[in-house]
Amino acid sequence: MKKNYTSLLSAFLLLGFIYWVFWALMPQSVSDQPVPMSEFSTKRALEQVAILSKAPHYVGSENHKTVELYIKEELQKFDIDVQGQEGYTLTDWGNLVKSRNIIARIPGTGGGKALLLLSHYDSAPHSKSKGASDDAVGVATILEGVRAFLHNKTPHKNDIIIMFSDAEELGLNGAANFVTRHEWAEEVGLVT
Repeated sequence: MKKNYTSLLSAFLLLGFIYWVFWALMPQSVSDQPVPMSEFSTKRALEQVAILSKAPHYVGSENHKTVELYIKEELQKFDIDVQGQEGYTLTDWGNLVKSRNIIARIPGTGGGKALLLLSHYDSAPHSKSKGASDDAVGVATILEGVRAFLHNKTPHKNDIIIMFSDAEELGLNGAANFVTRHEWAEEVGLVT
């Protein structure tokens, strides 16, 4: 009987420790202190997440186009060329989708392979998900990071390609469209 209690106590202690580790790694608060424009601001990024995830924005939904236009407008504020890439892709499981990727490029000072900053902007179609964690957070992180980077006017050797892919939730359709059909795909050396 004592052995059963020891095993049960050990399991509870282990679960408690795991919970504490996850809790300790999570941000506990966001500072209200002003963050200089030259630095990444979690508060500014979270404001972007709130805007992007007001409503579900899966491919074909009303809000999908709204989110697409918002991202394009945010990128245009950086005074960089923003382009769209449309195309149809067929997944392995027979899903034909028209995806609309949002792509921009920040030229570097030299040659070499480009860095690709990548996230998707569509939300899941099979739920009422508003897409905050999948993947408005990724979109907002890239937008805020690029904003801070460009504000600093730091010279960089390699080009930076920014891509917000579409139809990721339906089978990575936008990413497949970029990799197989966009001229910049072969220039990518690192994806993050």
